[in-house]
Amino acid sequence: MNILQLKELNTQDMLGDTKMIFILHLGQRYLLSVTKQQKLLLTKVKHDF
Repeated sequence: MNILQLKELNTQDMLGDTKMIFILHLGQRYLLSVTKQQKLLLTKVKHDF
């Protein structure tokens, strides 16, 4: 795949006013969060809430 064909998402658009969102990938749930240092952290969620 050519780099020019990749989709680009803005975290501001994805997260809005919140600092965390769930992402579902192949039936697995992940938590995408922004740290205090403004870095992105992706964590696999082992249990349902």
